[in-house]
Amino acid sequence: MKKTTFSLTLLIITAMAIAQNHTTFLGMPLNMNLEAFSKALEGKGYALQSSDQATKAVFTGNFGGINDMEVTVLATPKSHTVYFVGLSKKSSDTDFKQQYTNMYEAYYNDLPKETTGARNFNLGSVSYDFETHGYNLVPGKGKEKYGRVNFVYYNYDEYQQIIVEFIDIPNKELAEKEK
Repeated sequence: MKKTTFSLTLLIITAMAIAQNHTTFLGMPLNMNLEAFSKALEGKGYALQSSDQATKAVFTGNFGGINDMEVTVLATPKSHTVYFVGLSKKSSDTDFKQQYTNMYEAYYNDLPKETTGARNFNLGSVSYDFETHGYNLVPGKGKEKYGRVNFVYYNYDEYQQIIVEFIDIPNKELAEKEK
């Protein structure tokens, strides 16, 4: 009985340690296979729009108070392990920048405090504002980063766009190896 209890405790601790070293999206670690991740995302109210059932699934749903965000989930080619969740929405609403600010601030306190600032770009005849907040996720001092979260707001002449990316570094490297 003691061996069983010890083994079960060790298994739970190991599983928790593994899960903590992966980027999460809405509390779900990005080390799940695409099918399980998709079912969990649907359970959180996201609607599946398309899927190749192996490496990519596209959903729509509410994220940070912004409705109809497109959510793209990418997985490795062989093991089908999720490594990327990208959210995007374009709008011409005048309050879209405020929506971005509200969404970003809702998640800011849960993220590490390493950030990049706002930028302005001029590409030939097209100029736009670009604001980005990027975070490296690290399991502890002296260890390699295991993920990245980017919040980006673009203001083009004809529309505005929000992009949010959740990237799991170990699984992204796995995707490169599996190609």
